[in-house]
Amino acid sequence: MPAGIRVDIPLLADRGISTLTHRRLSTLGSCIIFLTFWAVLSAPLLPSALRMDFLGFYIGFDLAKDGHFASMYNTDLQSSVQKRVYPEEKELSVFPRPVFYSIPFFWLAWFPLKVAFKIWLALQLALLLACCAWAWKRFGDDALIWGALSLPAFIGIASGQDTGLMLAIAVAGYVLAERGKNFLAGAVWGLALAKFNLILLLPLAMLATRRYRMLGGFCTVAAVFGAITLRLLGFTGIQQYLALIQTKKFLKVNPSPELMMNVQGIAANLGEAGRWLTIPLTVLVLVLAFLAMRNAPLWAWTCSTFTASLLAVPHVFAYNAAILLLPIWLAYSQSTSKLTRIAAATYGVPLLYGLRFINEKLAAAVPLVLIVFLAGLARERFESSREPTSALSKLGSYPRSSAFIGG
Repeated sequence: MPAGIRVDIPLLADRGISTLTHRRLSTLGSCIIFLTFWAVLSAPLLPSALRMDFLGFYIGFDLAKDGHFASMYNTDLQSSVQKRVYPEEKELSVFPRPVFYSIPFFWLAWFPLKVAFKIWLALQLALLLACCAWAWKRFGDDALIWGALSLPAFIGIASGQDTGLMLAIAVAGYVLAERGKNFLAGAVWGLALAKFNLILLLPLAMLATRRYRMLGGFCTVAAVFGAITLRLLGFTGIQQYLALIQTKKFLKVNPSPELMMNVQGIAANLGEAGRWLTIPLTVLVLVLAFLAMRNAPLWAWTCSTFTASLLAVPHVFAYNAAILLLPIWLAYSQSTSKLTRIAAATYGVPLLYGLRFINEKLAAAVPLVLIVFLAGLARERFESSREPTSALSKLGSYPRSSAFIGG
């Protein structure tokens, strides 16, 4: 509640319940309602998640368990594993991650497929809830609400994806960077190379803004992963992996581009008219990102870097945007720009993703809102560079309380 404004709640006061406690209980109640909604909505997705996304993961984990690293991306070998563990599925689910991703999870293949799937879901949900708990403690009740509202996070988990893990990596790296441990922060963010297409801009952003220690940590992990990949796969295995992720043969790996939440998705939804828009839209995203991260505090740098990374790279679908929960938390709690906060709030509301059910072309609304979000961050940096340094102009560098946000 903003300072100087008093609200009397006699019924609560009579019962010895403070306004803060009432707000906290209301927040928890709202989150329980949202979680129930996601549970109901997710239940029908689980059978297809088992036979599609998670089945592909499980095949890789099984091959790693048996030490078949060099031939892991041989589709005939993957097909033989699928026929053994889930013979009723006729369309091949391939292992889509780099070989090093299979190492920490090979133990899941000790369990039957359906049991491993339940463990996987529990692990991803636990990581997501841990991130939400951190945001709640760090930014207040509003952050918990935004976490509970996240369609990409919950639908991603229900689809058998690793959205909880990717968000946890993003949050852990930010926490370390905030504490001044830049090398470790870069190293933790380097773990996200398991889905390297989502973070292609991170090392470039570190270099462009002279975050050299962070870049050093990132490159160290990248070098270790590269050495592991070369040792386990060899050049032939690497060629097989690159061929597998680029092929259009497996629809489970490369579904419809119209549903992507990047600049390619915008162009695809415009049909022939959007054919030539991918390059100029990518340039626009990169320019906005550079303007937004230049001389920016850590929170703004993180928001612009992760957002631009998802917009500019290929093969990014709705569930991948779970990682953008971190920019939502940061921007909504620390930004002083109305445009930035409105764009963050618009993106955070699940209804934005529901527009595509009205018309498939409206799927482009998601990346368009994210471009507006980047524009808000860039405008904020431009305005802050013109203002004299003062306590008010520094306000965006510190977290706001939930009461201040509501005011």
